[in-house]
Amino acid sequence: MKKAEAVKNLYSQRDTFILIGLTGRTGSGCTTVADILSKESMDRLDLRSYKTCDYNDADERKYSIIYRYMKEGKKWKKFTVIEASSVIFSFILEGTYNDLFDFISQVGKKGEIKEIDNLKKKIVKALDDKYRDKELKNIKLDKIGKQYIDEKAKKIIESLNNFDNSKNIKKIIDYFTVTLKQKKNKFRDVLKNRVIENVTDNKEQGEEKLYNLYTYFMQMVGNNIRSSGKYYEEEEIFGKEITVAERINKLVNAIKEYEKEINDNNNSVNHERTRICIDALRNSIEIQYFRDRYRAFYVFAVNTENEDRQNRLQLNKKEMQTLDEIEYPHNNTVFYHQNIQACLEISDIYLYNPHVSNYKYYELSEQIIKYIALILQPGLVAPTSIERCMQLAFNAKYNSGCLSRQVGAVVTGDDFAIRSVGWNDVPKGQIPCNLRCVEDYCRNKDDETFSEYELNNELFYEAMQSINDALKQSSDKQNKSGKYYAYCFKDIYNGLKNQKNQVYTRALHAEENAFLQIAKYGGSEIMGGKLFTTSSPCELCSKKAYQLGIKEIYYIDPYPGISKSHILSFGKNDNPKMILFQGAIGNAYISLYAPRMPYKDEIALITGVESGDIAEEIYKKHKDDR
Repeated sequence: MKKAEAVKNLYSQRDTFILIGLTGRTGSGCTTVADILSKESMDRLDLRSYKTCDYNDADERKYSIIYRYMKEGKKWKKFTVIEASSVIFSFILEGTYNDLFDFISQVGKKGEIKEIDNLKKKIVKALDDKYRDKELKNIKLDKIGKQYIDEKAKKIIESLNNFDNSKNIKKIIDYFTVTLKQKKNKFRDVLKNRVIENVTDNKEQGEEKLYNLYTYFMQMVGNNIRSSGKYYEEEEIFGKEITVAERINKLVNAIKEYEKEINDNNNSVNHERTRICIDALRNSIEIQYFRDRYRAFYVFAVNTENEDRQNRLQLNKKEMQTLDEIEYPHNNTVFYHQNIQACLEISDIYLYNPHVSNYKYYELSEQIIKYIALILQPGLVAPTSIERCMQLAFNAKYNSGCLSRQVGAVVTGDDFAIRSVGWNDVPKGQIPCNLRCVEDYCRNKDDETFSEYELNNELFYEAMQSINDALKQSSDKQNKSGKYYAYCFKDIYNGLKNQKNQVYTRALHAEENAFLQIAKYGGSEIMGGKLFTTSSPCELCSKKAYQLGIKEIYYIDPYPGISKSHILSFGKNDNPKMILFQGAIGNAYISLYAPRMPYKDEIALITGVESGDIAEEIYKKHKDDR
């Protein structure tokens, strides 16, 4: 069976170590996915029994193949879950109460926190067991201020930072995966029912913003750690943006070492496989950090309908709105902040977490075992039609010359046959934004590159000259490393008009471009067809889809605009159905669906059974009977 061993070795690296990072909006279901991954055995998962005949469709046949591969091949192994929020919380526990009290006071200055001293006492009671049986009024804040919140945490974190085959490896892992989670949950229970009121920077409008205090507090803590390395300071220190990721990675290495020691001691085949899940990553720099280090790292984005998410979080509409504004920052250059949109754009696999009323996660569990199976055995089943079309849209987006965001779109018939492909870009014949720069404008002002308005408008000319002068005087100009300063016309024009209008973008939207390709080249009709877009369609593109008779819109980014509620939900008939994409995309599409060798050859090597040879023997046996 040497050939069988050779095939096994072909996949051994994939089987030895898998690291999954979860991402998604708060309330989307990352923790639910982590709970499923942490199940001890496949029997504990909510899974339907598989069929061996009477299939309704190809999906049922694929499920049968995946189920048998995972079950009969004994491929399931529980994942050790690292909560990113617990790791972030560890930075608080290793400090003093004064650090925490001062930070809570800072938060209180940004928005109203009622009875702040009483809140501090409740926090102390939650974090320190020795105060559990005492009345709140007996806690002296000034007296305990200089104390470390958790001496054990400080020592454990020091052991992790100096980790080198530490004898305390089991204690380190248990503290970060169990004890920290318990302490964080007690802290959450003190803050979760409180609301903090903030106002926008435009104080003349006086627009109130309501934040859940626990969510707001932890988001500020994470942002500060990535900014300064300390949870209570917001100062920008470049290089600190991976502080949280580095601590998580040290824990990943500790778990790998622990699993290796168990395997060496017990010689257990099951313990050869290390499975780790990070719940949840909400900063794209942290995702790239792990992607650069681990080939076996996959990002699972968890999506759900906005209404279901709001019900799970039990937040009102104003609280949901402000939560989304935090997770979808308008300023993408502040890269140490949470940015769910950026995380979704670079995810590998998209899971859909539908509403369930009985706590039975059949659909979600089936998605999870499918992609675990494909990680272990690429090409076990073929991609779905939905994955194929979205992958084409994903590839198309890289043709875009947009400086802000690249989006791809595909239009198909009702049978998923491709009708057109589009991406966000300027009209054909015009120069994309990524091929025009301020320096060339000020040097040449040629009419092949720049519009009549750009060439002749005095205010625009003055703005471009000022930008060019600022570039020449910039103390950081050496950091350009030869890169030219491409500019966004919309940003400059809106600045000159003191507006924030999307009308002045030079580019067609990807969906719009795909629709126009059909009209331009005389393609076949798309009434009743489907639209695939790597973003969620805006109001303008949604109107076009509605008018063209598109019946299904598959999209990735679930950011809640008003397209669905205002444009695509009108009356009871003919409304396009908005469907959150689920599946693999990008590099993961290739990694999961490209087989290592033809399956026919692989199964023959594993079993030693050559079907052609057996058939030939049958022929020889009955040759004389013919």
